[in-house]
Amino acid sequence: MGASVGIGALIVGTSLLTIFALASAAIDLQVEEALERIEETGDNSVPSFTVNDASNDVNAVAEVTITVPGNGYQVDDIISSGSADSLSFVSGGTGYSDSTNLVWDTGGVCAIDPAGTYTVSIEVFQFTAVADSSGSLAGKYFTYSTPSKNYYVWFKVGLSGTDPNPGGDGIQVDLNNNDGAATVAIKTANAISTSGDVSTSGGNPRTVTLNDAGAATDAADLDSGFAFNIDTDGGVMLSVTMTGGGNGCTGTPTVDGADGSSSSLTLVMSSSFGFSAKVKTVSTGGITSIEMISAGQGHTSTPNIFAARGTGATFTVVLDNVLTWNMTNSGQEVLKLTHIWFALDGGDPEQLSTSTYTIWDFPKHDYLFSGETVMVSYDLNSATPSVIAASCMGGQSSKAVTQNG
Repeated sequence: MGASVGIGALIVGTSLLTIFALASAAIDLQVEEALERIEETGDNSVPSFTVNDASNDVNAVAEVTITVPGNGYQVDDIISSGSADSLSFVSGGTGYSDSTNLVWDTGGVCAIDPAGTYTVSIEVFQFTAVADSSGSLAGKYFTYSTPSKNYYVWFKVGLSGTDPNPGGDGIQVDLNNNDGAATVAIKTANAISTSGDVSTSGGNPRTVTLNDAGAATDAADLDSGFAFNIDTDGGVMLSVTMTGGGNGCTGTPTVDGADGSSSSLTLVMSSSFGFSAKVKTVSTGGITSIEMISAGQGHTSTPNIFAARGTGATFTVVLDNVLTWNMTNSGQEVLKLTHIWFALDGGDPEQLSTSTYTIWDFPKHDYLFSGETVMVSYDLNSATPSVIAASCMGGQSSKAVTQNG
């Protein structure tokens, strides 16, 4: 198969109530093969084998082609479609900092977590200053915060007023006796614009915008008489962006920002998590062939395929209905695979061979040995058969097909 892992041919049977008769052409060929076997070995016994189970995985990965081999991979690295397809933003919540990487609470459901970033709002507030009356603002103060610092803004009127020092970084505003409200607003804005990590605009009321996004304690008056209004609450999540789909997820992880609460983000997975494979061969660290383990099922879109180690490998995926079944040699003799025929729902029989089937659990070979079980897969081309039936030198077995996905 090289860089392309196709789903080898398998065929299936008629009705669960009848152990089937394959078409006459197939029977004639089996008679010839049986006579040949008797002539070669003198063995005229009837083989014993069982179709253990059969399932049609709808919208499964029928074929994977390596388009770019990448580098840094090792044999047996796991490849999977258990990845996030999209992330939608529902509501923002509050209290988030501007640490842009989303936090994934996977609980171990992903081999490699998905990745994403988010943005948050910048706090904006207004203050309405009051006039000084004969030193009435001396030693008075109000507080505000940025995402990283707490500030208090206090007033010195002429030579009057002492630093109240309530904690945090203090910003002193120098006033004159009986400065009017508009003048107090301008001097306060100039002081905090210089030292307080903000920019200001307007008159009185004055608009204050923090320099940094993120959650901040709202501005509040202590004893200055200033009035405050919060125009924009800082730390509200505004948007999210997917930067990586992750790998090997067996369930849908939860996702949030680094802190804060009540944001609502919806993660959409690209499949029902069933597909997996492993690296079979590499050349100078690049993937040259893979061995499928499971075709998966229920893909709503063509999934992103990732390898759990290394970088840069890319794959082209073909989705289709894929029939998989397990067959066990329950007798004592070795069965040659080319002596096995199958049919789907009584359709045309096909012969099993090493070129028309895929064994996912065992190395490919020409024979099914006593006690051995092999898994066979077949690209159904959107068909949905109900029964598989198989025959080998007079031995017969059939099984109802379970529909998955």
